[in-house]
Amino acid sequence: MRRGFATVLVVALAGAFPSGSAWGWQTGEDYDQPLMCKRISLGGADSLVVRVRPTDGSFGIPRLVGLKDGEVLWGRTFPRASEVNVAKLDAFCEGRSIVIRSEFPGSTNAVLQRFVWNGRRLTKVKEWPSTR
Repeated sequence: MRRGFATVLVVALAGAFPSGSAWGWQTGEDYDQPLMCKRISLGGADSLVVRVRPTDGSFGIPRLVGLKDGEVLWGRTFPRASEVNVAKLDAFCEGRSIVIRSEFPGSTNAVLQRFVWNGRRLTKVKEWPSTR
């Protein structure tokens, strides 16, 4: 009897998630990672996101995008940025820096990239590997 319950539970849970991704990203669509930054210029925008348009499966080049009233006000490509995996992406602010962390598929090994944004220009400061 327990085996039948487990099968029903697995089938029910599998149907609860849309195909493609359980986290809201779908193949071929831009992925936005909101940034909550206290010490970074918004460049006239209401909010900042790291936007990735996947070009090779789930991999793509990140852009910093300023949004105002939900519309794109401006966008800048992160200079000399390595491709990131949107399926395993985290972007956050540390002081006046923006850090992008991306893991490789099937691994916890990651690449971290640090950038400085002054409201007009992005500058790459550092890139380094990380293991958890």
